[in-house]
Amino acid sequence: MSSSDHGITLTMLDIDSTGSATGTARGSSPRPVRQSTWADPLFRRVTQFFALLVFSLLAAIMVSLMIGSWPSIKAFGLGFIFTPTWDPVKERFGALVPIYGTLVTSLIAMVIAVPVSFGIATFLTELAPPWMRRPLATAIELLAAIPSIIYGMWGLFVFAPWFMDHAQPFLIDTVGAVPLLGALFQGPPMGIGMLTAGIILAVMVIPYITAVMRDVFELTPPMLKETAYGLGATTWEVVWRVVLPYTKVGVVGGIMLGLGRALGETMAVTFVIGNAHRLSGSLLAPGNSIASALANEFTEAVGDLYTAALIELGLILFLITSIVLALSKLLLLRLARGEGKKELTMALEPRDPVLYRRRRRTNAIMMGIAGLALAFGLGALGWILVTLIGEGIGAMRWSLFTQMTPPPGSDGGLANAIFGSILMAGVGTAIGTPIGILAGTYLAEFGQRGWLAPATRFINDMLLAAPSIIIGLFVYAVYVAQAKHFSGWAGAFALALIVIPVVVRTTDDMLRLVPNSLREAAVALGSPAWKMITMVSYRAAKAGIVTGILLAIARISGETAPLLFTALNNQFWSADMNRPMANLPVVIFQFAMSPYEDWQRLAWGGAVLITVTVLLLNILARTAFKRGPQ
Repeated sequence: MSSSDHGITLTMLDIDSTGSATGTARGSSPRPVRQSTWADPLFRRVTQFFALLVFSLLAAIMVSLMIGSWPSIKAFGLGFIFTPTWDPVKERFGALVPIYGTLVTSLIAMVIAVPVSFGIATFLTELAPPWMRRPLATAIELLAAIPSIIYGMWGLFVFAPWFMDHAQPFLIDTVGAVPLLGALFQGPPMGIGMLTAGIILAVMVIPYITAVMRDVFELTPPMLKETAYGLGATTWEVVWRVVLPYTKVGVVGGIMLGLGRALGETMAVTFVIGNAHRLSGSLLAPGNSIASALANEFTEAVGDLYTAALIELGLILFLITSIVLALSKLLLLRLARGEGKKELTMALEPRDPVLYRRRRRTNAIMMGIAGLALAFGLGALGWILVTLIGEGIGAMRWSLFTQMTPPPGSDGGLANAIFGSILMAGVGTAIGTPIGILAGTYLAEFGQRGWLAPATRFINDMLLAAPSIIIGLFVYAVYVAQAKHFSGWAGAFALALIVIPVVVRTTDDMLRLVPNSLREAAVALGSPAWKMITMVSYRAAKAGIVTGILLAIARISGETAPLLFTALNNQFWSADMNRPMANLPVVIFQFAMSPYEDWQRLAWGGAVLITVTVLLLNILARTAFKRGPQ
């Protein structure tokens, strides 16, 4: 309905510097406009302050890590990177072994995950019926929702024994006999090692790479694919010669994003890599990674130089992952700006019966491989969930929720750890959510011009994918080291820093989806800018903002690495946030790595609690997101 249907026609509105509307309507007397001489500039400055806070966070992490690692940098110089020795007794430290293990396991993960992710994305976009695509994609995405500590427990207690009994002997007897290549598969089968860690990492990064590939594949204009099909191309030829060339920049960006995720993974690798400080040419041998070395040794480090060497390891990991993630974002931005849009040519063989049969056979084989890739992803999800339920159901007793964590050989529960996790997650969410909402508001509502908004979006996306262990090191350097003790407040601050980029991203995205006509209508009625945003934009985008908050809570619910450096643990019930505080992820890690069966049983019970919580929060987030902007 037009405005003339109401007997008036609105003139062009002029928006003054405070965001208020001026102007009159033809056919009606001038309408008084509510002016806001101080509220609008104040609201804008407050949101801008929090956007600057997010923007400066990456630099703050870098500076704090450099200060914390300075004694090691001064003592060892560049030789730290190339030295394989790690001797805390003699205080001789080198990063070569952890760097080598980090790069090797990540490379193994990419070799496995990239083709599998490509096959899954191909199946979902080209083969699956429309009614099946969403459920299958959701199932694959659930792999990303499973906390990394669950992958570690499954890898150590289930996959590693199976791998030792069945896969490793086969690899040693077959591939191990091949000249040159066989050197990578020598040694006794032990189950754990760099190859096992790489496989676990591959399963973890598959949903991330798949999600990016699926999204960019769907950006291919239907006309291009229809033209190729009209020329007689098979499905595989359309994917390989049309879709992939058109989206290759985005595909590479997704691979780099998965690589950044693999490089910074902590808990899953810590369980299965073997944690041995030695170089080995065999992939079956135990090794170490930067993240696992930090997780295992940081809380036991004695002396300033030992601690500084570990922080320097964190600095190296931060630099590596930052470079990889920055490259991935730049590649994805190129695709978003239309770099992939170019004229594609496709030459098909003449309609020869032999060639045609060969092309059809190739298509059938490649589409079958795509189906197998999907089966691999779904099979991994099913194996993990079945194991989790089978092992954890025996620990699901009432005492699990009512008794404290016990000493070895005694009955007990996880009541103090459950309470500590809820308390720190609640405080972290309460701190991080308003910061994230206000920063996202500035990006969406005030960031159309200038450099701050795009730069903050870029840095926020890097923080979103940054290793959580780096956040833990940062809070340790700026809070724990200054306070001289671990505490629940430090754990809550670390979790808040993980919440912020998630909420910033979803708030920014959802506010930008709010139709401008709603804003214009509010301004036309004389509403100042701050009231238009809070009463119109926020209400329209509240479902998406709630989704972001739920996703943030789901993520921090399973975080272990940052709490190792901040809250640590406490065997007793404590509501004092100034003291070390028990929490489920750290208790699960310590109990699962112990040799005591009763502790391991409790660890499986805690793993079920965390996984169910995270999956339910993800389901709630998806339900809220379906409502979209109102």
